[in-house]
Amino acid sequence: MTATATLFVLLPPGRGVDALPEAARSGTRLVTYGPADDREHLLSLVRARRDRLATRWLRGMLVCIGAGALLGLLVDGVLAGAFGMFGGLLEIALPLGLLLGAFLGGFTAAMTGTEVARDEVQRLVGEMPRGATLLQASAATRDALQPLRTWCDEAGVPCAWRD
Repeated sequence: MTATATLFVLLPPGRGVDALPEAARSGTRLVTYGPADDREHLLSLVRARRDRLATRWLRGMLVCIGAGALLGLLVDGVLAGAFGMFGGLLEIALPLGLLLGAFLGGFTAAMTGTEVARDEVQRLVGEMPRGATLLQASAATRDALQPLRTWCDEAGVPCAWRD
């Protein structure tokens, strides 16, 4: 993806992308989420789209892999030690449980999704009014998004840069 600079804007109810001045829209990629009933609804819309600019996924993926590895290690250890499976050989059961559990944890995370809205998006939608729309504007540089940022400051519309 060529867009590196991203600005999130929380448009109040009744304002859409067409309310933006042309200078703020030119040369940018605009994505809208909403309108949403409340904060949780808007965050679920962001998660459901799985947009890499608005979500993060790595932390959840790593937690799922680690938890799966520990669970597999525990289950195979109990099966080998207490019930004599794997010939009672812990040196076979433990690595197998660790690897199989890590694989299944990662597979489950990939299939179900571990995306959560980025921290700046969560802060931005903290106290949002009913019917607000989240706008994501991205461009190659921050300078291309500066007209939109200026419009937000003048109109009193909350916005946040992607870190």
